[in-house]
Amino acid sequence: MSYSNENIEQDLLGFLNVLIKEYSKTRNLLPALKKASEGSYRFSEMLETSIARYESGMSAYDSFAKSKCPAPLNETMLAVAAGLENGTDSLHSLKDLRKRLEERLDYKLRTSGAMDNAFSINKLGGMVFFPLFAGVSLDIMKFATTMSGQLQNDSLSRLGVVFGAYILITNYINSRYDKGIQSNRQALAKTALCSMVGIALFVASAAFTISFLGV
Repeated sequence: MSYSNENIEQDLLGFLNVLIKEYSKTRNLLPALKKASEGSYRFSEMLETSIARYESGMSAYDSFAKSKCPAPLNETMLAVAAGLENGTDSLHSLKDLRKRLEERLDYKLRTSGAMDNAFSINKLGGMVFFPLFAGVSLDIMKFATTMSGQLQNDSLSRLGVVFGAYILITNYINSRYDKGIQSNRQALAKTALCSMVGIALFVASAAFTISFLGV
């Protein structure tokens, strides 16, 4: 049975909490494992299959350690297999796995906040700040070139097209890496929405600056 790289760590932590609690009471790994497997997890089907294989006479390693699954779950299954196969006390290894998993989840939680802030700034840059500054800058350049006569209007038009393309590309990149986006269609839809806002601000800021500079 194969698994995707979908994040199952929160489920695994819940499973380990129940397993450790039951194992601490009974000191019998198989009943504790059965009790823990009663919960609803992303890997529940794999657990039930592995337990059934073990009870049918298959070795613990063949039952639990042969499944293709993400590393944290694989480590847990190896620890379970070792405890069942050797009959050794697995409480310390299970607690150690839980501790490392808690530390990993805590680290992800802290870094996720920083990443969310960075993505928010990028989104605001592509949708608000850059369009505003680009509109103002384009008119300042137009004003300056009108005074000096060094740049033709078609060059300014091409620069405006470049600014517009930059707004589209930036918003697409931001949308494609958004955690809530699941498909390319959703990314394109969000890109269109953010870019419409950005280009509207670009045009509005340009129009305001034109009236202010009198170009």
